[in-house]
Formats: sequence, C-alpha cells, structure tokens
Amino acid sequence: LAGKNFRRVLEGFSTKYDYIFLESAAINQFADARELAPYVDKVVAVFDANESLNSTDRESIDFLQNLNGKFMGGILNNVDLKNLS
Repeated sequence: LAGKNFRRVLEGFSTKYDYIFLESAAINQFADARELAPYVDKVVAVFDANESLNSTDRESIDFLQNLNGKFMGGILNNVDLKNLS
C-alpha cells in the first residue's frame, strides 16, 4: 500500500466487503497498531495467557481504553485448558 491513500483503499474495500480485518504487530513493539486506529471502527486486542502484564502493557491498555469507544475488548490466546475451572 506504499504510496497510496490508505483511507481511500479501505473505502474501496468497504463497498465490496461487509467486514475488513486488519492485523498489526504487537502494540508495545511497533507503532503500526496505533497508526491504524484512526482508520478502523473497532479495535480488538489479543493477549497471551503465558505472559504477565508489565508497565508497557499497562500503557498500551490505557491507550486502548482511550480510543473513544473503539476498543471492543480482548482475546486471551494460548490458554491451557487444564487451567480452566
């Protein structure tokens, strides 16, 4: 998409598709997720059950919660079914 108007590309897709899913790198490591936020209707975060939250994670969660209603919730990935009760 380099050199193209990203918003226009998404608008073109929206005439053909009901849902458009964008995936980005981890919000803590790269700015991609933060840069895509203005272009989307909703944001869903994916968390790894094997990782503990650190201060950087908390800053990212604060960012998500301040997206003016765009943050839809989270998905917990890599859950060990033995740990569910």
